[in-house]
Amino acid sequence: MKKKSNLINRLTVISFFIVIIIFSLLQPLTKDSKLSVIERRRLEQFPQLTASSLISDQWVGALETYLLDQFPMRESFKNIDAFVKQVVFRNGDVDGFYNSENYLSKIMYPLNEQDVIHNANKITEINNRFLSHLNVYITVVPDKGYFTAKTDGHPSVDYTKMLDLFRSHLAKSINYIDIFPLLSIEDYYLTDAHWRQEKIVPVAKKIADQMSIEIPTYDSYTVNTFSPFKGVYYGRSANAFQTESLHYLSNDVMNHMSVTYSDKVANQMIYNPDYLTHLDAYDVFLGGPQPIVYIDNSSASTNRELVVFRDSFGSSITPLLLSNYSKITLIDLRYIDASQLEQYITFTHQDILFIYNTNVLNNRINFK
Repeated sequence: MKKKSNLINRLTVISFFIVIIIFSLLQPLTKDSKLSVIERRRLEQFPQLTASSLISDQWVGALETYLLDQFPMRESFKNIDAFVKQVVFRNGDVDGFYNSENYLSKIMYPLNEQDVIHNANKITEINNRFLSHLNVYITVVPDKGYFTAKTDGHPSVDYTKMLDLFRSHLAKSINYIDIFPLLSIEDYYLTDAHWRQEKIVPVAKKIADQMSIEIPTYDSYTVNTFSPFKGVYYGRSANAFQTESLHYLSNDVMNHMSVTYSDKVANQMIYNPDYLTHLDAYDVFLGGPQPIVYIDNSSASTNRELVVFRDSFGSSITPLLLSNYSKITLIDLRYIDASQLEQYITFTHQDILFIYNTNVLNNRINFK
């Protein structure tokens, strides 16, 4: 029995080394990949050899990273790993990601109460310092776990407690707009964290009504489609091999708006199809993560202005709110310190909207 066990162990070790050797020999024959869709990052390319990098061992370290990143069938092995964990070993999640009726979600747990309070206090501080003379509104977007976690028995925060805690530390003058009842899991992408723009026109309508502005109806938009769309969660589950389509809504007014980023990149568009080829195609919405975005709308019938403090969820809903504002400024506090706001904008007569998802509110690192 012992001899048989030793033989099996030896065969396992030998087989392992044979596989490693075969794939190592295949590596020079395969074309290097530039991106990893599953890991959402750029992969290391073959490092340039210089005398200084060789002497300092930097080249050897870079080569090791390159070989790991460019290992043949890397993403296929990661899919197999997810399959084994989820299907063979029946793990409820794979590295915190789980599948609920083909909707991939990420576990958000526990509730970081002090972080929620910190973020509410940060918004209140901004309000009291810059916005106390303006009409200020705030809304919170639920993450997908709000709809999926309890159904599937995954750990989940107490969303009622989170919202109560958050709102109790906001300035009383800030008007809260509750959009939770308007949303369902079908309003989100299967393989991405975000909501689908074509599904949230009713949400935009409620926000607009609360802010006393008029916005176009759904049937006045042109629906643009990009496919296949692979969201940020794509590949995180053994069953996540399907793709889907990304839709974005446009009209003639949007097409003639002028967009400028804080780094002075001007003459951009509300939607730039070039961004659909980015690692994250969701960047099509206002160019993705940007500290400051300025939008000029020469077609507006009013001189009203809007300032939106937002995360990535705000990137896709903001275009639906723009038609009657002559100027719109978007601010992402994840990339700019609130103390620097006066360098970019003077708060005079604007409407103010804060829009953040629950994942952002549950982590203080998201607010500088």
